[in-house]
Amino acid sequence: MVLAAVSAAICGAAASWWYQLAQWQNGTSIWAWRWSSFELTPLSLAGWTVLAMALALLCGVLIRRMLPAMIAVVVLAGVAVYVSQAWLRPWLFGLGTTVRRVSSSTSAGWPASTTTYSVRTWDQHGATWVAYQPHSHLVWLELARSGILVAVAALAVLAAAGWLRIRPAD
Repeated sequence: MVLAAVSAAICGAAASWWYQLAQWQNGTSIWAWRWSSFELTPLSLAGWTVLAMALALLCGVLIRRMLPAMIAVVVLAGVAVYVSQAWLRPWLFGLGTTVRRVSSSTSAGWPASTTTYSVRTWDQHGATWVAYQPHSHLVWLELARSGILVAVAALAVLAAAGWLRIRPAD
């Protein structure tokens, strides 16, 4: 599993480099908060690889039939990606936001769109407010999300080991 995680991190470094180069040659800006660039980091790919391998181990131990276990892994991985995109990422990005009062008529006070991620804006008492994540939080959010993926993977491995203790292989 460690070898797979290291290999995924190397692939992530290559993919991240390629993505930045492709964006530069295309003439578009590189925005680190974009979903595609957030998922192409070495840390993200390593976390997803460890989770996929742990889910495969758990499904293999529980089901003990190759084709149904493979189908179950694909379904569980899809559910994990959906939960990560629909719930985990917005929840994490909402933690530790910086809130600032901004001018709605001018651009004064608005955070730079290329280095920050605007979580939400709202009007209150005649003023416009913005909650955003500064660029310095990006690596911490990546670490937190990858840590959650690895923790879920560890639980899957422990569950597989516990199941094997109860029902050893034939």
